[in-house]
Amino acid sequence: MKKRTLYFLYDRLQITSSERKMMYSLTAFVLLLFAAKPFMAETEAFDESFYAPLYEEFQMLAAFSEIENDRMLTQYFPENTTSDSEELNKDPAQKALPEKKINTETVTQSVDVYETSKDSVSAEEQININKATAEELTQLPGVGPAIAARIIEYRDTNGPFESIEEIKNVRGIGEARFEAIKELITV
Repeated sequence: MKKRTLYFLYDRLQITSSERKMMYSLTAFVLLLFAAKPFMAETEAFDESFYAPLYEEFQMLAAFSEIENDRMLTQYFPENTTSDSEELNKDPAQKALPEKKINTETVTQSVDVYETSKDSVSAEEQININKATAEELTQLPGVGPAIAARIIEYRDTNGPFESIEEIKNVRGIGEARFEAIKELITV
């Protein structure tokens, strides 16, 4: 019955005898490969010593990312720092990774972008947002280099700020961020 069904399919699909022979030989070759697979020795596709420098670089960059994440969290949420671990109790400015040669450029793995503990502004010394440089603006809590650049761009485009509430027109400064910095800025 199977033979009859096969001949019916060959006739229905209009498969010639040379095509049929090719199908049989390809099927036999595939079956032969499957039968020989247990006898073939599998070789390792990689050498661990080749990937060791890449793994070290990955570990370094992962640690760098974790340190940067801790710094951002302590900047935006200083009250949520836990005292369970000595690592978290350290000042984020003290955490730094050694220099590492990557793509022929020396990269220092310490981040100076969000220094809040030493350079933060007190309520007595307000920053004039019409005259402040980007470095001075980054001393405000929640204002990094990108937002400081936007404040300066807004000031250059639209002229000096008329009131401190006008800073909310800068993209990235909403109600919450304005509430955090309104006591520290002046016009």
